This record gives sequence, structure tokens and C-alpha cells, in this order.
Amino acid sequence: SYWIIDYIKTVFKVEDQQKALVSYILITISGPIGGLFTSVIVSITIGNYNHRHAGTIMFLMYTLATIIANQIYLVNDYLLFVAITILYLMLCSTALPMIQGICLGSVSQSLKGTAFSLANLFINIFGVIPSTYAYGYLNNKYKEKNNRFAMNCMMKYLIGGAVLALITIIVRCRQNRKIKNVFRESIEMKRDSEIKVGTELQEGTGKEEKLDDSSNKGSKNTNEAN
Repeated sequence: SYWIIDYIKTVFKVEDQQKALVSYILITISGPIGGLFTSVIVSITIGNYNHRHAGTIMFLMYTLATIIANQIYLVNDYLLFVAITILYLMLCSTALPMIQGICLGSVSQSLKGTAFSLANLFINIFGVIPSTYAYGYLNNKYKEKNNRFAMNCMMKYLIGGAVLALITIIVRCRQNRKIKNVFRESIEMKRDSEIKVGTELQEGTGKEEKLDDSSNKGSKNTNEAN
């Protein structure tokens, strides 16, 4: 979002510094805050990010954000650009907490701190840090030929994120399937052990009854002999 104000000035020829700044503030505040509220609503609705549908919802949000993002550079109307960019940032801000929640929910309690740190590290290394430099480099190099080229490239970069989100869902489904299999096996083992213990108890009860019958017969025979 750091390059939005430059894009507004370059593409839409907004010379009024105050107008460009107000638009930038509106986009960068309302979009992320709206996304955070949406993520909270989603979390409350499904229970938590460990829910089996959390990955699917995250992927749909990110895919929709990617589709919208790749239409932003085609928009010629200034107000429509502001509205679509707010929607795009809102969807991204909805998906990001879900990604982190799914990441933390996929590891043990002892590894949650490491997982959270690594997730933020990779987000900054591959997203936040290089994006501003990449946009500035592409914009300076190609703005004379196509002043929308840099924005187009930045938005295309999101396709890779959508692919990674899909991989996350696949890995998570496999992990959940393994957990279900282990849980099912443990239930079956418990059931088998209970059946075995019950059978042994029945066999033991039967043996005790036979011993009691034998002792009773022996006592009866002894009494008759006397």
C-alpha cells in the first residue's frame, strides 16, 4: 500500500497533495480495519482457525483478493479505484490473520512461538520489504511507456500467494486426515482391549463357577459318605 499515493498522482494526475493524502489515508486505514473486523466475524462464526473449513475460507478470500487486485490497474475512474483498492486490502487483511491462525494451529504448543516468528519473517522477507523497492524500480524504468506497469506487476505477484494458499489447504487436509486415522485407530484399539478384558473376565467368571460347582459336589459327596 506504500505506492498507492504515487500511483494516484502518476495515473490519475491528482495534483492536489491534500486530496491524494486523504485518499491514501482512507484506503490504508479503512481497508485493513474492515478486514480485521471481518476476520473476527469469521473466527466467531466457525469457532476458531482450527476448524476444518478455515483453510477453505482463507483460500477463497485470498483468491478473491487476487482476482480483484489484477483488475485494479485497469480502472480509469478515480473513485472506483479507491473503492476497489479498499475492498482488496480488506480481503487481504481478512485472509492474513487466518493464515497465521492456521499456521499456529498446525504446530504443537511448544513450537507456536517459533512458528509465529517464522511466519512474520517470511511475510516481511517475501512481501513487505521487497514490494516497495520493486514498485519503485519498475515504475521508474517503465512509467514513460506504461505508468500502470509497476502496479500490474505487484498485483500479479499475488498469484503466487494464492498458489501457496492452495498448497496450505492440501497439506492441512492431509494432516487432518492423518489425525483422524490415528484417532480412529486409538478408538479401535481401546474397543478391542475392552472386548478382550470383557472376554477374559467372562472366562474367569466361568472358571470360578466351575470350581464352585466342583467344590459343592465334593462337599455333597463327602456328606453322603458320612
